[in-house]
Amino acid sequence: SETLSKAVAYYKEKEGRGAMSEAVRKYAMEYAKEYAKEYAKEYGEEQRREGMKAGIKTGIETGIETGIQTGRRTEIFLSVQDRDYSVNRGAEKLGMSVDEFEKSMSEAGYRVPELV
Repeated sequence: SETLSKAVAYYKEKEGRGAMSEAVRKYAMEYAKEYAKEYAKEYGEEQRREGMKAGIKTGIETGIETGIQTGRRTEIFLSVQDRDYSVNRGAEKLGMSVDEFEKSMSEAGYRVPELV
């Protein structure tokens, strides 16, 4: 490496143990700095990848949960529209008031049966 070459050149220039120790110390410091930079890059990239994996997993889980809720809501709306459930029962199943349920059902494009 360039740092080692500089250290050897420095040693040749200054001769003696003190110079050798200083050259080795400088090389070690440069190596540690380079290693720290590489480690930070690698660790940062690994953290980014792990974050992406966690985000994808959370997104999939949220998507599945949303899909299940949407499917349940659709099934209840269809059951009320087909008169398998009453409007009251549909509202109860979704934890809504009757007014909220009817509004939500209409906004979703389903026909709310007339109460007889």
